[in-house]
Amino acid sequence: MKRALPWILLAPAVLAWLASLVWPTLRIVYVSATTTNFVPGRSGSLLVRGYTAAFEYGFGRALGLGLTLALLPLLVFLVAGPALGWAGSRAGRIPRLAARCLVVLPLACFVPAAGAVTWYLFAEHLGWTDLGLPGYLRVTVLFSSLAVIVAGASAAYLAAWRGARSGPALLVVTVTGVLAVVASALQQFTPHYLWSASRPGDLTGLMLTHGREFDPQRHTAEPLILAWSFTDLLPHITAAIWVMIFLVVALLGLAIVGLLIRTRARLTVGDAAGPPGNRLVAGIVLGVTVLAVLALAGYVLAPWFRTLAGTFVFALGDDPAEPAPLTLDTTGIALRTWLPPLPGALVSVLTALAGAVAIGVLRPLGDRSELLLLPFAPWLLTGGTATAFANAINLDGVPAAANVVLSALTPPHWLSVPALVLFTLLLRGQGEIWRRTGRPGAFLPVLPAVGLAFGAVYLSFVNDHLWHVSQRGFDVRPDAEWTTMDLLTSVPLIAPTPEAAHLTTPVPLMVLVVAAAVAAQFWLDRITLRTGEPED
Repeated sequence: MKRALPWILLAPAVLAWLASLVWPTLRIVYVSATTTNFVPGRSGSLLVRGYTAAFEYGFGRALGLGLTLALLPLLVFLVAGPALGWAGSRAGRIPRLAARCLVVLPLACFVPAAGAVTWYLFAEHLGWTDLGLPGYLRVTVLFSSLAVIVAGASAAYLAAWRGARSGPALLVVTVTGVLAVVASALQQFTPHYLWSASRPGDLTGLMLTHGREFDPQRHTAEPLILAWSFTDLLPHITAAIWVMIFLVVALLGLAIVGLLIRTRARLTVGDAAGPPGNRLVAGIVLGVTVLAVLALAGYVLAPWFRTLAGTFVFALGDDPAEPAPLTLDTTGIALRTWLPPLPGALVSVLTALAGAVAIGVLRPLGDRSELLLLPFAPWLLTGGTATAFANAINLDGVPAAANVVLSALTPPHWLSVPALVLFTLLLRGQGEIWRRTGRPGAFLPVLPAVGLAFGAVYLSFVNDHLWHVSQRGFDVRPDAEWTTMDLLTSVPLIAPTPEAAHLTTPVPLMVLVVAAAVAAQFWLDRITLRTGEPED
C-alpha cells in the first residue's frame, strides 16, 4: 500500500490532464490533418495542406506580431524585477516588506482587460488614430499585464537572492520569466477583440454577425484561430495554426520544467539571512524602483479608475458626450460571473496539490521523481486554450451550452499545471527539511500557497474571455446573458459607464484582492529559491 499511495494520489491529476488537456489537444491535431473543407484544386500531402495553407493565410506575420508584443513586458520584467530583488534583499526586512506591499497595489485592477478597454477608448478620445493595431496591441498588452509582471518578478527575484547559491537561482527565475512572458504574448486574444469591436475591416468575432471583412495579416494567432472557428472557412487551417502555436508554447514549457529539474530547484519557507551589502544604497535603489513602478502603474490605470469614479465616461459614435443607454441585470451578471468558476478552480488546484504530494513528498521515483512533471510540461503555459479551441473548431459556431451558468461551470481545465509545478517545488524543499529534522510541521508553511494558487486560478477563470467566447459564441446583444467579461469586452459598442465599471471590478472585491496580496507578502518574504544539492 505504501508503494501504491503516490500513484493513487497522482491518479486524479493524470485523469484531469488526460480529459481536459491531452484529449482536446489530440482533437485539434486530428482536425488539422483531416480532408474536410479543403480548398478545391490544392495539391500536396493531406497531412501538411493545412499547415502550408496557414502560412498563406498570414500565420507567419501573426507569429511575428505576437513576438513583438512581448518586448515591453520583458523590459519591465528584466528591469524592475532584478532591481527590486537585489535592493530588497539588502535593504533590511522593514523596507523590503514595505516595498513588497506597495508594488502589489496595482493588483487592485485584477481584470487585465480593464486597462485595455479604457486605453482603447482613451486613445480614441484623444485622437490617437495613428497608433494603429500593432501599436495599440503592444501598449495594451503591457498595461493589462503590468501588475502581474511586477508582483511576480519582485517575489521571484527576492526569493532567488536569498539563497546561498543565488547565481543558478537567478538564472532559473530569469529564464522562466522570459519564456512565460513570450508564451503569454503569443496567446493574446482580448485586446484584438476590443480593437475589432468597433473598427470596420478588423473584426475578429463581430465580423461574423456584421459581415465585415477580416484582415488576417494584422492579428496574432489566437483571434485568427477563433475567428475562423466560427465561420465557414477552413477548419483544418484553423487547427493547424493552433497546433503550431501550441508546439512553440509547449517547447517553452518543457524548457522551464527541464531547467527546474536540471538545477534541482526547490522552494523552502523559513527565515534566511540576506546577502551582505550597503543598506543605504540598497534602500535608495529600492525606493526609486518602487516609485517608478507605482508612477507607471498609476499612469496605466488612471483611465479605469476615472471610469470607476464617473469622471471619464463617453461613447464612440456621433455624440461622444452622451453615453449609450444600457440596462443591466446587476444581480444576474454578478452571479453568472463570480459563482460558476469556484468549483472548477477548486478542483483544478486540489488535483494539482494531490499530484504534488505524490511527486514532492512521497517521491515514487526517488531522486528522479521530478521527471514525472515532464508529461505535464507542454501545458504549463497554455492555460485552457486547448479546450477552448477544441470546442470552437468542432462546434461550427454553436455555443457549447445554451445557458451561460452551465457553460461557466465547465472550467477551461481540471488541472492547473502551474500550481502542480509550484506545489512540487515547495513540497520538495520542505520535504528535505522534514527528512533532515523529522518535524511533521515542516509542511504546514506550504498551506498558504494553496490559498494563493486558488485565488490566482479562480481569477484567471473569471477573466478568461477566450473561454467565454468559445463556449457561447460572439453574442454581444444588450439582452444577452452577460458576465462581466462579456460586458467589459462589449464596452466599445455600448460605452463605459460607472455602473458597468463597478460590475467589472467591484470595489469590495478590489479591496479583498489587495488585502490578500498584501497579506501574502509576509509569507512570500520567507520563501527562498534553492538549487543544487541539499544544504546542511
